[in-house]
Amino acid sequence: MVHSCSKHPQTGFTDICCGCLVDYNNDVAELTKHRWIPVEEPPKDMIEVWVIGGGLIETGRYMYNKWQRIGHGGGLLTNITHWKPIILPGE
Repeated sequence: MVHSCSKHPQTGFTDICCGCLVDYNNDVAELTKHRWIPVEEPPKDMIEVWVIGGGLIETGRYMYNKWQRIGHGGGLLTNITHWKPIILPGE
C-alpha cells in the first residue's frame, strides 16, 4: 500500500510517515475524548457530565454508585446507558 499526504505529495511511502502517524494519533485522541462512554465505565464521583438514557440527554453526576440529576429538582436518574464529559469550547 502506498501512502501519500500533503506533507509528502511527491513521494510514495510503503508505511505511514511519522508526521501522519502523529496526526492520526491526535485525531484518535480527540475522537476518544468526545465518545459516549458506557455506564459500566463510570466517571469519578461528583464530576458533572452529560448522560443519556430513555431518549433524553441531560446533565448528571455519578455519586455514591448512583446517577443523580443536576438541576430540574435533582433526584436519581434511571435507565442511563452512556455518559460523556462536558467539554467546553477550547478544552
